[in-house]
Amino acid sequence: MVGINGISNLYNQYDSSRLNKNKKTENASTSEVKKSEAAKPENSEGKLSTKGKDFLNSLREKYKDYDFIVADSDNDKKALADASDKEIAVLLSSSELERMAEDDDYAKEKLSQMETAIDMAKKINEQLAEDPEFAEDAGINKITIELGDDGSMKLFAELEKSSAKQRERIEANRQKNREAEKAEAKEAEEKRIEDRRTNPYEKAAEEYRQRTTVEASSFEELIAKIKGVDWESIPFDEIKAGDRIDFAV
Repeated sequence: MVGINGISNLYNQYDSSRLNKNKKTENASTSEVKKSEAAKPENSEGKLSTKGKDFLNSLREKYKDYDFIVADSDNDKKALADASDKEIAVLLSSSELERMAEDDDYAKEKLSQMETAIDMAKKINEQLAEDPEFAEDAGINKITIELGDDGSMKLFAELEKSSAKQRERIEANRQKNREAEKAEAKEAEEKRIEDRRTNPYEKAAEEYRQRTTVEASSFEELIAKIKGVDWESIPFDEIKAGDRIDFAV
């Protein structure tokens, strides 16, 4: 038989074990939180010299419509570019930007390369809009240009296909004939009301889109990859209130 003291000792051992287990669980949770915080993407602007920061500010002032992102790891570059709310993003490493800040001729060369890339991206968008082989209702949502330390350039095109683009195309065609537009709009509204009555899921279908990103090192390769996108294999994403849908580059 276990005496009072024995029971007390067993209880104390159990209580101590339980506390240690809870402490380990709390430590594990804290560790996971720290890992999550550590995984948060960060830019490398803090590494820049004063001259480098001034040069970066001058770029942002001159090219206000572009998002200049300074990052050194591939994961940070991708995450920051994906989070950008501008239609054109330019990726630079901290060392590349410092070199541009120190060498005017090199900066002019890289900026010329960037501007050429942007002009070509705009032409590609126009070309695709008139290309019957390219999927209707699809367009370039965002262009990201990465200028590498070795002089290379990578192009990333985020493509989007959605009902918003479809409505944009229909509206453009309607402008050609205002009277026809009125009749068509009335007919479309009547059909929409009838479809809503017979198909309650129509609204949900209108709130979805498809997105994918293609990567290339030249414009020829970029065009080929854009045209080669298999939209049927790309899943639909729900469009949330406030999401930007803009196909102009």
